[in-house]
Amino acid sequence: MMRHLGFVCLKQYPNLIKKAEGESLVLRLFSDLVICLSLVTKINYTMSKQIKAFLYNLLSFVVLFVPLIFILQRYTSLTGFWVPVTAFVVLTLAGPKFQAVKTKDGEKLFVKWIFLKGVKEVK
Repeated sequence: MMRHLGFVCLKQYPNLIKKAEGESLVLRLFSDLVICLSLVTKINYTMSKQIKAFLYNLLSFVVLFVPLIFILQRYTSLTGFWVPVTAFVVLTLAGPKFQAVKTKDGEKLFVKWIFLKGVKEVK
């Protein structure tokens, strides 16, 4: 899917992705990723609900994982290997879960999280 998404971004918007000579590789990759992710709404018709659920799960995990690592390093006595392992376990149990479900009205995207009551539909 990522190859297809990158191809669509390059095919439809070739003038947006220009590689400057002085840019670092990380900056170029990050800017390409941001451009492609911002274009997802424009090419929404090619993305299934299952892919959206996967991307939402991945994005929510990353967004919560990085701050949790810093919090664990700062406020606990955990060191080394145990900091990311603890963050992984905590987020696996307490992080939001997105799931695509086929209903009689079509495929829908739902989220379940311990901080939300019940299951909510993502529109």
